Amino acid sequence: MQQASQFQSEQANDLDLMVVLGENAASEAPSLQECLDYANQYGADPSKVFVDYGGTFGAWNQTFTNIYTYSGGSLGLPWAAALRGSNLEYIASDNALQDYPSVRQAITELLAE
Repeated sequence: MQQASQFQSEQANDLDLMVVLGENAASEAPSLQECLDYANQYGADPSKVFVDYGGTFGAWNQTFTNIYTYSGGSLGLPWAAALRGSNLEYIASDNALQDYPSVRQAITELLAE
């Protein structure tokens, strides 16, 4: 989160950072209060912190249903992805244990368009 926030601040207003919480520390659906607490802890915009829980997969249901296929069959968490803002087209993703090299490159290229 700190790396993503720093990268966002370097890009001024041209980049939206959205955080998706799939579960809380008890492996349950995060509450809205937990989302607010997370936003406050990491300096994120609370209106950009979302819950993805329910359906077939439980935690990260929409992520697994709609984006997981792009991850090459594995998804380490935390995880970062770049989507085109105009239509939410998937562009790139990285396991967050790295320094997000392909996501940073994809965002740089999207901002240059």
